[in-house]
Amino acid sequence: DGAAASTLASDCSSPVLTSVGTTFRLDYAYSGAATGGSSSVGSVKRLTTFEGQADVTEVEADATEESQFAGPPATRQTTNTLSCLRQSANTTTAYGSVLTFNTGANQGTAVRTVFSPPFVDERFTLTSGQRLNVISVATATTRLPSGQEQVNSISETLAVTFIGQETVTVPAGAFRSCRFEVRIGNAARPTLVWCQAGTGVALKINSAVDANNTLTAELLATSRLNGNPL
Repeated sequence: DGAAASTLASDCSSPVLTSVGTTFRLDYAYSGAATGGSSSVGSVKRLTTFEGQADVTEVEADATEESQFAGPPATRQTTNTLSCLRQSANTTTAYGSVLTFNTGANQGTAVRTVFSPPFVDERFTLTSGQRLNVISVATATTRLPSGQEQVNSISETLAVTFIGQETVTVPAGAFRSCRFEVRIGNAARPTLVWCQAGTGVALKINSAVDANNTLTAELLATSRLNGNPL
């Protein structure tokens, strides 16, 4: 029809992933540097208080990941994650999370991460070609099965660029998407993320494992949002 493609990342923003009652199953297949995949099943549970912040949204996800890199033996682990977020318009604020390892080498270990200040993700406010720089500062408290605790401070600089909208094809189908480039610190190569228009779900992720190898995760057709295919 001759209409110009949208240049707004906001087309890929949606409150659905932070709306109480939402359920999801997100399955991904790995290729490139590793084979295998992951499955994350969860829901947006309730409004809660986290580190003194009231009325934040609690998202719970149970994840299973199996991967095989060249050389090391295959690994399998299951985790439970509670994430505390708040969404306003096209901005998501993350306050922290609790990650518990249920199986695998780290079984019984729990990691509580608190962002200070809260981490504000404004990528969906960008237009094509725009970039934002964000500093993420957090404290991670790791509680080992023995009861011992280890506390680490984490500070990262992220440069997020909205490349534009494009159609991406993954095992789940062909989708209109927003493509982002995310560079952490002085990393030589960025991570590329394609988010589905209308939901914000990650359809495809290209992560640099090292200078020469990339791990690709692609959404599978078994994925569901509120019981429906994406």
